[in-house]
Amino acid sequence: MGMKEINKKYKEKLLIPIPEQLVVLVVCTLIVAIGDVDVPKVKDIPEGLYAPSLPKFDDIGALIQPSLICSIITYILTVNVTKALGNNYGYEIDADQEFVANAVCALVGSVTGSYLPSGSFSRSALVGEISGKDGTALHNLFSTLMIVIVLLFATPLLYHMPRAIMASIIFAALKNMITFQTATRLFKVSKVRTG
Repeated sequence: MGMKEINKKYKEKLLIPIPEQLVVLVVCTLIVAIGDVDVPKVKDIPEGLYAPSLPKFDDIGALIQPSLICSIITYILTVNVTKALGNNYGYEIDADQEFVANAVCALVGSVTGSYLPSGSFSRSALVGEISGKDGTALHNLFSTLMIVIVLLFATPLLYHMPRAIMASIIFAALKNMITFQTATRLFKVSKVRTG
């Protein structure tokens, strides 16, 4: 019996569901570390948090065009991710709200050293797989807290984490976001636009 079946069978008795992806990750990391298995690993991750500082404006002229292109592409990606999840879980999407959220995150990220904010099919699929339709929006808060804890105290533990296990967890979550029936229907309507 797998962990998914255990979670379903004992849903009422379990305080929280068993995080199957985390269990697989920990077990595989221990096997690789203890058995000294030669597979591609995550290896060194820098410790600590980035100290907030104002961005440098030395190359602003050269960065305007790529910044605009990246911003437009990530906004479109974010709206597509939210629409896909909205279709899966039955809720409406407000593209203006997504725009404001991306803009605020980009401004905060510019002084804290973060990447450009964007919707992520893989992360959203993973969160949807774990929490489902009734999942809480607080997963971002908990994710942030966990990342801070890991960056401050646990980066050496990640050295032996196999990259393939990370990829398989993401792939397993993404399989639920791919709808072959819709793709087949769209392909029949327009082979040029679908391909």
